[in-house]
Amino acid sequence: MNNRQNRPVAPVQHVRDKMVLISMAQTPGHMPLQYASQEVEVLQLQVIQPLPHREEVLRVVNDCKIFHFAGHRHTNPSDPSDSALVLADGVLRVADLFEVNLRGNKPFLAYLSACGTGQVKHDGLIDEGLHLIGACQLAGF
Repeated sequence: MNNRQNRPVAPVQHVRDKMVLISMAQTPGHMPLQYASQEVEVLQLQVIQPLPHREEVLRVVNDCKIFHFAGHRHTNPSDPSDSALVLADGVLRVADLFEVNLRGNKPFLAYLSACGTGQVKHDGLIDEGLHLIGACQLAGF
C-alpha cells in the first residue's frame, strides 16, 4: 500500500515569488566551507516546465542545474537500467539518462518525488545500487 494514499493532503501553497537561500561559507568556530557560496549561487535559476514528454524532457535536462520530477516510476526488478520515470507519452528510462551528456554541464541536483526510486526489487541485485536515484548520480547529477 502506498503511504501517500493514507496521509491527508495539505493545501498547495504557491511560493513562486520567494526563495530563501543562505550561504555560511564562514561560520565562527567551524572550518570554512569552500563551496557553500557556489551552492547557493547555482540555485538562482530560471524555471522551465517542459511538457512531460520523453524527447522534451531529454532536451531540457541536458542543460539544467536542477531536475525535479513529481510523478510515478516504473521499476524493472530484473533489469534496473530499464526502470523509469513515467511520462505522458511513455517513460524516461535509467538507460536514457546515461545517453545524455550531463557531465559536460555538471548539473547540481535531481529531486525525484516518486515512490520507490531507491528500491531494488531483485535480491540478486540488492548490492548493486542500480535504481533511479543511483542512475541520476551515475548520469552526472
